[in-house]
Amino acid sequence: MNPDQNRRWIVHPWLANGLFFAMLLLYCAVVAEGRFFPTVDGPVHSYNARLFGDLLVGDPHSSAFFHFNGVPVPYWTSTVLMWLFGILFGPTEAERAMVLLIIIATALAFRRFMHTVTEPNSIGSLLIFPFLWTAPLQLGFFNFCLGLALFFFFLSWWLRRSKGQSMVGNANVGTLLFILLFFTHLMVFAMTLAVVAGHACWMKWRMRDTSFLRSLFKDLALMALPALVLCVWYFITSDSESTEAIAIPISERWEWLMHAQPLLTLVWDQERPMARAVQAGLLLLTLAAFRHRRKALLFSPTGGAWGSLALLLFAACLLLPDRFASGTALLVRLQLFALIMWAVWCAAQPMNEVLRVLGVSLVSFGGLWHLHFQQDHLRVLRAEAEDLYSMHVAIAADATVLPLNYSANWVQGNFSDYLGLWKNTIVLDNFVARAPHAPIRWLRELEPFDDMGTLYNSLQPCVQLDAWTERTGRTIDHIITSGMPGSPTDSCTIDVQRQLLYRYDLSVVSPSSVVKLYTLKPTPGP
Repeated sequence: MNPDQNRRWIVHPWLANGLFFAMLLLYCAVVAEGRFFPTVDGPVHSYNARLFGDLLVGDPHSSAFFHFNGVPVPYWTSTVLMWLFGILFGPTEAERAMVLLIIIATALAFRRFMHTVTEPNSIGSLLIFPFLWTAPLQLGFFNFCLGLALFFFFLSWWLRRSKGQSMVGNANVGTLLFILLFFTHLMVFAMTLAVVAGHACWMKWRMRDTSFLRSLFKDLALMALPALVLCVWYFITSDSESTEAIAIPISERWEWLMHAQPLLTLVWDQERPMARAVQAGLLLLTLAAFRHRRKALLFSPTGGAWGSLALLLFAACLLLPDRFASGTALLVRLQLFALIMWAVWCAAQPMNEVLRVLGVSLVSFGGLWHLHFQQDHLRVLRAEAEDLYSMHVAIAADATVLPLNYSANWVQGNFSDYLGLWKNTIVLDNFVARAPHAPIRWLRELEPFDDMGTLYNSLQPCVQLDAWTERTGRTIDHIITSGMPGSPTDSCTIDVQRQLLYRYDLSVVSPSSVVKLYTLKPTPGP
């Protein structure tokens, strides 16, 4: 720790602790309010967690469509945890339980980390709350979000055990943590390894203790070796179809930095004032730190490494591609790391305590304002998810379902995968199982995406409903439509309606009349 013994507290430690746990309870209450916590990819992850259990016991129906990935892919953690949550609480509760775990684990891990790099019970721990429900969580990037919690837990564990003492005796724990990080998220694993190594160089360079630095790096290398072997194995055996790097224009990158893009989750234009409140609080804390210590801020022993890391991450957001190979949305993840490390640096700096309280209060206000906004929109999404999920009672056991989504709401794109939580239903838009890094993958001969026309990249898809059946010999038992216009004007939707009229019967209409379930007509006898 680096406590400032002369600091005059104006917020008592018990009050700081009380505020932290009160805010954490508030976030958890919003998440736990309804059965679903709809995210973009979350319904697919819930569905794949059910498939994981089926494949684990050798279910013949699920095994006829999917298989375990034979490569040690680094994204198993959320699938296994959601499968366990499905057993404990029911499949429909798995996504909500996962989000609760992410929020609680990230908040507590950050708090422990802050207690390691600054005073215990500091109000700086409150700075994490605006970064709990961010774009990666709303997108359903559960492994990444879990990795963020593990990142701070590992850093606090490492820092507490590497200050002037050998890592002998802790090596096994470090090895297990690195392996867990690898199987959670590859980017976070690499970030953790780089940050730990970089911080060791930083501190020991300042202490001019090169002999201890060599010993520390030896311990670090031995702990990380099994995870690094797994990483090499993954890259050698992975069948990723492309290593193309996709960049975005520098003007858009600047706009993302200025608007704190990771904080924009649902309706960007309406959320920007809330993000600006968070940015303003961090800026006030930064100016207060400059006012208190005008020289060597970034290179001071009090939190200086975290400020330098934040600058490096912000710079990376301007230079690195947004997509590489099968990795997507890299910049919003990097910027989230950068924003949190900026908050860490602010919390670790000595400054006038009145300005500290004002800065933390402004950041907290922005976070709570955003939470209130998100809660209102979450209620609408939950109602829409429940409306679609009501169709599951009319779906036959072991049925195959093809969803047709016409909704312009980008969050609703995968709600249909909620239908795969029961009755051994196979939902044909399981796009996650197509990715080379997915723990559960389609059997190549049954993968439906090439047969479905523009189903997966258009809100007015041109689809040949019989194409997959003709190639595989398997039937599509149900078609479910969401938001299909009653009197379409485009040729593709008109053609789909013609095919539905010819091959399927309308079975059920949801309470809102937005979702409709069609059932395959019986095949005429000879």
